[in-house]
Amino acid sequence: MKRFDDRKLNPKLTPMMQQWTQIKSQYPDYILFFRAGDFYECFNEDANVASKVLNITLTARSLGERKFPLAGVPYHAVDAYIAKMVQSGYKVAIVEQLEDPKFAKKIVKRGVVQLVTRGTITLPESLGRGKNNYLAAIKREKGIYGFAALDLSTGGFIVTDFDEENAVNLLEVELTRLQPSEILVEGELWKSLKIYTDKQLSTITNRENYFFDTEQGKENLCKHFNVLSLEGFGVGDYNPSVGSAGAILSYIKETQMIENFLNITKISPILSQNYMVLDSSTIRNLELIENLRDRTEYGTLKQVIDNTRTSAGSRLLTSWILRPSLKHSTIQTRIDSTAEMLDDSILRDEIRDTLGRMNDLERLISRVCLGRSKPRDLLALRHSLELIPTLKELLSKTQTLLLQEIRANLDPVRKAVETIVTGIEDEVPTSIKDGQVVREGYNEELDELRKIQKSGKSFLTSLEAREKVKTGIKTLKVRFNKVFGYYIEIPKSVSENVPLEYERKQTLVNAERFITPELKEYEEKILNAEEKILILEERLFNEILEEISKYATEIQMDAYNCAVLDVITTFAQNAVFYNYIKPEITDEDILEIKGGRHPVVEQLLEQTTFIPNDTILKKDSERILIITGPNMGGKSTLLRQVALIVLMAQIGSFVPATSARIGLTDRIFTRIGAHDVIVENRSTFMVEMYECANILNNATERSLVILDEVGRGTSTYDGVAIAWSITEYLHNNIGKLGPRTMFATHYHELIKLEELLPRIKNYHASVKNINGEIHFLYKIKEGGISESFGVHVASLAGLPQKVIKDADAMLSILHKQEKIENEELGHKKVVKSKTKEEDQTLNEEVNQLMNEISSINTDSVTPIEAFNLLNQLVEKSKKYLERDKL
Repeated sequence: MKRFDDRKLNPKLTPMMQQWTQIKSQYPDYILFFRAGDFYECFNEDANVASKVLNITLTARSLGERKFPLAGVPYHAVDAYIAKMVQSGYKVAIVEQLEDPKFAKKIVKRGVVQLVTRGTITLPESLGRGKNNYLAAIKREKGIYGFAALDLSTGGFIVTDFDEENAVNLLEVELTRLQPSEILVEGELWKSLKIYTDKQLSTITNRENYFFDTEQGKENLCKHFNVLSLEGFGVGDYNPSVGSAGAILSYIKETQMIENFLNITKISPILSQNYMVLDSSTIRNLELIENLRDRTEYGTLKQVIDNTRTSAGSRLLTSWILRPSLKHSTIQTRIDSTAEMLDDSILRDEIRDTLGRMNDLERLISRVCLGRSKPRDLLALRHSLELIPTLKELLSKTQTLLLQEIRANLDPVRKAVETIVTGIEDEVPTSIKDGQVVREGYNEELDELRKIQKSGKSFLTSLEAREKVKTGIKTLKVRFNKVFGYYIEIPKSVSENVPLEYERKQTLVNAERFITPELKEYEEKILNAEEKILILEERLFNEILEEISKYATEIQMDAYNCAVLDVITTFAQNAVFYNYIKPEITDEDILEIKGGRHPVVEQLLEQTTFIPNDTILKKDSERILIITGPNMGGKSTLLRQVALIVLMAQIGSFVPATSARIGLTDRIFTRIGAHDVIVENRSTFMVEMYECANILNNATERSLVILDEVGRGTSTYDGVAIAWSITEYLHNNIGKLGPRTMFATHYHELIKLEELLPRIKNYHASVKNINGEIHFLYKIKEGGISESFGVHVASLAGLPQKVIKDADAMLSILHKQEKIENEELGHKKVVKSKTKEEDQTLNEEVNQLMNEISSINTDSVTPIEAFNLLNQLVEKSKKYLERDKL
């Protein structure tokens, strides 16, 4: 905490503005919330900014030789204003009064007690229910990217290192998953992240390289966790990520201005081998947590399946969605537990009702550990912990391993509850400064001071009654205000009747105010007692916070176990609400979905019923499905639907289908949609090719590849050629079998691939033509079709009829031309590109044939010899031609 140095005063300003000016010079990039009495004031340019952002009145005040812009907010509502300021992209420095103004000899001492940034804010008003608020840090060392992220509001601390060739891509994936509010970067590294931060709106905070020193980071982290090595957490002591984690620890000490963070109880490595890989394109294209339209949660998988009852449960569900498991045992235990909860609706409802009465344990204990708790936070923590025994009792009726583990790990933390029960009143005000927070009987000194305060106030009541009798003035009142303290108020009309010992303090229009020696003596007693009560009660409250902080690990474990229980019971509830079924997870290389439905689309349909479809991707046949058919026929929906069903199964959820066998999938790739990325100087086609390159370079036989309209960003012929070649590559060049692939396309030329490659199968989105009207059936059937019905869709969109007629006429002409080209293409499409060696061999053989022909002496050859010779030449020519076709 930095205090004001009164040795550097500007005599042209008032002492308070001199104080403000010096503090502002130390924090020029922050908006100062400067405590002055019952308000937090903003001055100068800070006031202009605060007025606009917070929609509060902008005034001006003479503070020295000139007027200063001024905008203020009441102290009891400051949290909401700070949250809004930070959410708007500003950093806030909170300047508090460090002594009671009553005892200040000169100007009240003030100092900065906290710096609030987007990545360090812990105010409930600023935190989303189901979203973590991460502060990330990145450093680069010898080609390795060290990454760390901390959610200060929950204590979650994670690290990982990226040392592969595509480390930058993996880093972007992690940033997309976590969506950190603020990123600490060393030196010039921020430049390589600018494209990401432009898209994600993270705040970049640049720090010097020494801030990320790995050796110093290890030392600081080991000291924090009271260990000799980080190896016990599964973290290498000298990994670059340790430097990043150390930078985070230094930064939060710098901003929170405290030394010990008892809510940070462990640091966890991200074990990527345990999770399905979802790249940033897949997370975006499948609309898992944000939609593509306005980046809100509406219309996403998270919105549909997040029926959790707790905030921690909602955050855990987000984490599971973005990191589906690759461990068969983990997935199966979740599915089995969901099945048990599904079978017992009464138990499920009781558990969910109990969870619904819990507060956010993770964030409550973090605020306790940070010393930021308010009295009502402790009551919320107490009431939540008091529900743990109920949950343990309910779970005693369960059988599955995961639910029994949760029961065993739940801890009522009775000592923490007892501390709150004995120390905190059952009903408390908003702020500790309002008093009456610490329970009567908890501290003898506090009880004595309260007795003095109480007896003093009763004395004032009796004094008023006595003085009314003594003076005969029935309208006499004993009152109090902060300026004059306690006083006797008498109407002016009878003021001549006051006793001689009354000392006049103030004259008003209609009244006179007096004090007496007796009143002054009791005022001193009462005010001293009140002052001591406030100081003592605040100290006792902080001691209670310190005591509860000792149980942070146990309470965080409770929060996690309640979150898991919440998600499992939510999966069961979803299965009831949405008619989901239990998937079969297998290590076999198969994907078989019967009656599959899109989990989001089916919930958004209001007037119609969703049409289900089957999907089968086998090991040695039907490995690649090429799906043709009309626009709006359901092709794209099917592709996304299959990807979402696979993902849902691997987070342990039931799925929208009549049956599902899901072979473990290591990655889901998507190439969907078309858009320019202007900030990266990438055209639509270039973006598409980058995504395709990522798929072809990183897919495995256990991957699921979703391709929707590859090649649209270039000419038709280029598009067909690229789409054809990509399909061949997926079939022939990735492992023995290639990845499981679904390819929706309007390039009906690709239909021919089924005849040429054994693991390709054609399907189409079916339609029905009734009297020239096209009706979409949304049913996927075997076989390919060459009609896209684009003109019909254009008509449905409301294009003028002249445009539709002209388009139909042009379509007929193009179809005729295409028929001729396809006859040629039928041969040319199967021509393989040859190597230089193959071309050279063929040329040599052709030259040899030409030499043989030219050496024939037609004058001397007999008819029979000529016939035999001709047969030999014809046979050789056929062989060359056959080879040329391969």
